[in-house]
Amino acid sequence: MAHKVQQEDILNMNNLYLEYHTYAEVARQTGFSPSTVKKYIIPNYIPVDKTNIIKFNKEIPKETLPLPSTPERWLSILTFTEEDRKSLEEIRKEIDIW
Repeated sequence: MAHKVQQEDILNMNNLYLEYHTYAEVARQTGFSPSTVKKYIIPNYIPVDKTNIIKFNKEIPKETLPLPSTPERWLSILTFTEEDRKSLEEIRKEIDIW
């Protein structure tokens, strides 16, 4: 019985793929099938040790904001403007390591 693919397996597959460049060899190294390996290979993968990760080292504020009391108030908080969407897309590009 095959075991379920875990996050560490995916990282291992991608690191091995960078080294060997074939699904078959990664499959031999990991024990997964070549089709499973192919499914989890990340295009343009960059190993974690090659990325510039900045750790958050500030104190998290203790205060909390009151929750909205009606669906309309929730909707006003959860609705993004086009400017919000563009800002979020820029942030996503900065933090996206996959």
